[in-house]
Amino acid sequence: MDAAADIERASLDCQPLGFDMNEPPVLQDQAGSDNMENRGVATDIGQRGVLDPIGDISTEGWRKRIRLGNAPDERRPNPSRPCALEVAVRNYADRKTGEVVYPAIGMQFDSLDEAYNFYNLYSWEVGFGVRLSKCRLTVHWKKCMQEIVCSCAGKPMRDNNRSARCGCLAMIRVLRLGDNRWYICEHRDTHNHLLSSTCGEKLHWQPHRHMDKYTKELVKHLRENNVSLGKVYSIIGSFFGSMENVPFTKRPLKALCGKISRDQFDQDAVKTMEAFSAMQDADLTFKYSVQIDDDSRIKTLMWTSGRCIEKYACFGDVLSFDTTYRTNLYDMPFGLFVGVNNHFQSIILGGVS
Repeated sequence: MDAAADIERASLDCQPLGFDMNEPPVLQDQAGSDNMENRGVATDIGQRGVLDPIGDISTEGWRKRIRLGNAPDERRPNPSRPCALEVAVRNYADRKTGEVVYPAIGMQFDSLDEAYNFYNLYSWEVGFGVRLSKCRLTVHWKKCMQEIVCSCAGKPMRDNNRSARCGCLAMIRVLRLGDNRWYICEHRDTHNHLLSSTCGEKLHWQPHRHMDKYTKELVKHLRENNVSLGKVYSIIGSFFGSMENVPFTKRPLKALCGKISRDQFDQDAVKTMEAFSAMQDADLTFKYSVQIDDDSRIKTLMWTSGRCIEKYACFGDVLSFDTTYRTNLYDMPFGLFVGVNNHFQSIILGGVS
């Protein structure tokens, strides 16, 4: 009977169901009040800054409900509304015990990403990792329920001795309401494994080795200015004080640089034509010629400016066509028309690729 029940529950995971955005979710106790304490579910509303239940909605559990309609992925932000992190810090200032960031039952979020980042911040403070688990979808494939579990939850794959999964039950379950806000309806904070205590140990958890958007923007800016991968990693290390404090390795940094290079590769031809058009608008004597192959790709490109044409009229008796430059990215030769002025200085008269 237990195996059949597990199969039935697994068949309901991530299935497109209806969702009525105009009606709040109706919640009920899943396993009884006696079992909630044994399973490590945080149900004490008066401790750890746990928020009051949302309206008259019970936060003891969750049950299947009708799901119809479509909705945005997040609630419209409001500057006058405090975020979940601000609420958690205020609660800690009042109680002065426990964790600073604690996922209290009833805590609200503007989006699912905010809920994940909040629980991930809590996991860093406690000393474990998190990942997304079971979810429920609307008929329009929009999430209306999401479980965020400990990285040690579940069972390892067969013949996988390196897996950290040991059946840990720590998790939070968040539900979406009619105005597209999310809230925590269940929290289990009991782990069956050792927790990481030092910063070095916590960095071994995969969720704590990610790059924030500001670091990604810095890497993108450095790569656009042709800074090598090693120097980029050294610059990031200087921001964190030392290379040992960088929360990620060179592997994700290399993957990000590869993605940036691919994006730049797709847009380089368009950017080159835009740059030539801008130069021609600024200098009416600027000239360029483009040859396209059968696949509508740039085959050859030649350009010169009005100043170079004037120099050629004066010092064009002897020219040197230098093709020693070559780019590895496009595998195209790059040549320069070089002359010499009356001071025996090299002058650029044009370029071709």
